[in-house]
Amino acid sequence: MKTMIELIVYGVVSGLFGLVICGLCIRWNRKRAALIAAMIFFGGPIAAYLYVALREDMAASNFEADVAYVKELCAKQGGEKIYRTVDNVEGVFQMKARNPDPEGQWRDQYGMVDPWGMAQGDSEELLGFLSTAGRGYWYFEQQPKFGAPDGPPYRRKHLVSTPELAHAPSSDAVISREGNILSRQSSEVKILRSRYGYYIEDLSTKEMRSRWIAGGRIKIVDLQTKEVLAEQVGYFRAMGNASKMKWGGIHGTAHYCPHGRSLGKLLMDVLKPINESPTNEQLSRLKGE
Repeated sequence: MKTMIELIVYGVVSGLFGLVICGLCIRWNRKRAALIAAMIFFGGPIAAYLYVALREDMAASNFEADVAYVKELCAKQGGEKIYRTVDNVEGVFQMKARNPDPEGQWRDQYGMVDPWGMAQGDSEELLGFLSTAGRGYWYFEQQPKFGAPDGPPYRRKHLVSTPELAHAPSSDAVISREGNILSRQSSEVKILRSRYGYYIEDLSTKEMRSRWIAGGRIKIVDLQTKEVLAEQVGYFRAMGNASKMKWGGIHGTAHYCPHGRSLGKLLMDVLKPINESPTNEQLSRLKGE
């Protein structure tokens, strides 16, 4: 739509200039110059329109071919397998640190660390996964910053009791079993509490990325036994240059699989959060381990 408006403005301005220049050339008896000016000022907008229309037709054709390719990948390789579920899970370990620059990443065709993982909701900020009474986890643990060596210290995002909020709890606060107001906090710890973790592998190739196609695999594992509890493979064709967020704009469309199963939904279906809120004693242990 924006391109068409720009073409119309260009056509009007070019036509006005063409009328003036051609008129002057005719007045000065420069018929050849008038003919050349008419071709430039009146033919230019027509040529530009034909170029844009052809380019959009080619883009639409390529998009349809890419969507068909994604559907083929989904049919052959996509889907999920849940081998075992676990009840009463207090927290989960994000085994692979995420890039902390999501704004720049969404627009980077080849430099995006993991388009499919990011589209699934795997980001550095996971405070939304924290809740109580079966609606989320008490804590979420992560590797240190993106690009840093694996291992301690780790980051633990957890719930903390905040009595000072009792009279004006924020929308981000939750209620503990003992009736206290809880908010979310991040701490640095040396020892993991999590028994279970997950990571996402990027399956995108350079050729796929050249077409704004990405793929990935989520694996949920038992950190003690190394058992794989569940895995999911998916693909999508992003909106690319048709969207401000190049790798975004894909959920709820035919060019995304698997449908309706985000990272959070998969985690909580496999690693079912504990169905009770933490006590103050349990909360205090989350801060300093």
